Amino acid sequence: MVIKNLKNIIIVCLVLCFCFSCTKEKRSEIIKVEIKKDTGVISTNNYNNNDIEHNYVINKRTGKIHSYSHGMSIVSDKYRLETNEDIEKILENENYDICLNCYAGLKLNLDKYKTSDRNNISDEVDITNREVNLIKQYMNMYEFGKCDTETQKFLICIFEVGSWYVNNVYTQLGGNLSAREVDDIAEKEASESAYNKWRNYLDIEYGKKYEFKESKRILPVVYDKGKPTDMVTYRCDLFKDAGYGKGDNIYSKSGMQILKNAEGEEIDKEWKNYCVVDDSSKFAAAVYYHYINKEILKDEKLEDRVAYGIDLWGTSSEKFLMVSSFIKKVLKSNKFEFVVWDDIEDDDDKNSMQLKIFKLKPGDLLCRKGNVEFYIGNDRFVNWGSVHKTYSVKKEIDKEHYNYYIDSKNTLYTAFIRFKGVE
Repeated sequence: MVIKNLKNIIIVCLVLCFCFSCTKEKRSEIIKVEIKKDTGVISTNNYNNNDIEHNYVINKRTGKIHSYSHGMSIVSDKYRLETNEDIEKILENENYDICLNCYAGLKLNLDKYKTSDRNNISDEVDITNREVNLIKQYMNMYEFGKCDTETQKFLICIFEVGSWYVNNVYTQLGGNLSAREVDDIAEKEASESAYNKWRNYLDIEYGKKYEFKESKRILPVVYDKGKPTDMVTYRCDLFKDAGYGKGDNIYSKSGMQILKNAEGEEIDKEWKNYCVVDDSSKFAAAVYYHYINKEILKDEKLEDRVAYGIDLWGTSSEKFLMVSSFIKKVLKSNKFEFVVWDDIEDDDDKNSMQLKIFKLKPGDLLCRKGNVEFYIGNDRFVNWGSVHKTYSVKKEIDKEHYNYYIDSKNTLYTAFIRFKGVE
């Protein structure tokens, strides 16, 4: 009321000051300009006054971060936390993530991942969209929302293959482990879903065919030159249900594989491109295989969706460190670039290239002898270098040196494959 009266007094004063010296039209224009100026000042003060309004409202129970107006309308006083803290600082708490209705007032590339139930804006609703749940398991929506659409598609493929491994794979190079050893590891390290897969394998796939002994090596393995290796094969229904390579070609009917364990017992028959392997390099190969088939070759016939012939069984970590046949197949999609650290060191423009290396991007695959792993942002990595029930691993990488180091073994990464996204 005081502000409104003050505005009226200003207008009256302006009219009195100018009524004898200006024309009627001139006075009208001056009054309109002054009113606009006055209104603007009032609006700006209200917006910036922290006693009146905060930037965000956090629901302390659900961890959802809302814009101030949205949060005030749906979060009860009991669980409401009002804050002006920077969003990056807020999200250092991994229990927090942005609301998918209001995006916490941020402009993010997340239109595809909004909840389909637009009529229900309750803070208690759990968004069940499959891809949204994958993002929530691997990285927060804010980090994901800052990526361009093409990078988001590649990240989703990492998450889909990663989730399949977490929920189905219970070994890491476990082909020569005894059934007792596998059970001990799976019960302790694997997800509940993966451990149940192992028990079903014991009872159904293996138990109904052969006599069981704890000392036997009973899982189907990759053979090399007629000899069993440490690598276990798993039938991947993610690929089989998608119909990749379906048809009469070397990847399907005429490429049927006999799956045997290290004891030489025949376990099953399956097409090679429907099986994945319990190893970090094979995990990465499966991600590229999935992405190329799903996104690059999505308009091709099913029998031609074989990711240019990427080998899901024989792609070793060494093949990620040079321009191998595998790298050439990945680069054929024109969505990736391959960088060797030594080549960068010899570049004339060392400083700018080093800055590029030091700033990892979501989707980067870091490679060293014996291990490869995907970086997905926010210091999180995804791979299959060990049996685990978590969807991503958070760790710090030493950035004081020219190359990155793997934190546990202090071994240099020597190359990476970068997803280029939108150019």
